[in-house]
Amino acid sequence: MRKGSMQLGINAIVILIIALAILGLAMSFVTNLFRKGEGQLGSIISNVEMPVRADASQPIKFGKRDIEVKSGSADTQLKVSVYNNNNFEETDEVMLFLDCFDLEGERVDSLYLAAPPQKIPLGTDVGYGAIIVSDKNMGGTSPGTYTCRVIASPQENYETDSNAISGQIYITVRP
Repeated sequence: MRKGSMQLGINAIVILIIALAILGLAMSFVTNLFRKGEGQLGSIISNVEMPVRADASQPIKFGKRDIEVKSGSADTQLKVSVYNNNNFEETDEVMLFLDCFDLEGERVDSLYLAAPPQKIPLGTDVGYGAIIVSDKNMGGTSPGTYTCRVIASPQENYETDSNAISGQIYITVRP
């Protein structure tokens, strides 16, 4: 057997071992990166830092009640705290809805909330970090001030839910 061919085989094995070690380190790094990101995302959604906390006497509270939104935008945040005073089952995924009316009492469908549903244990409150959306696809929202109800309910058809919780806010839409 020639010495050159033996040397080539040993070099190939050493390079293969180094490549596998680097691949293992890279996979470990990426896995840890995703675990950290997943943990942070969950805490942002479930533990929103609330300026106010809902309780049994006021089961829904807002970070602020007067909000300004730019027409056609989806970047205005609303912090909402919802308390479960036996209104919901602990297994219910409670969603937030927005029901707005103009000065003539007409419903405005181009304003709505984007927020993830959450389970609310009995006797506790959870914070929602919601985004108020003025939908461009519906022609945006005409400038003006709207009276809105924020409704917390596990049912899509919240109007028939006798256990739904609601509170009032005012949204001013700017051009």
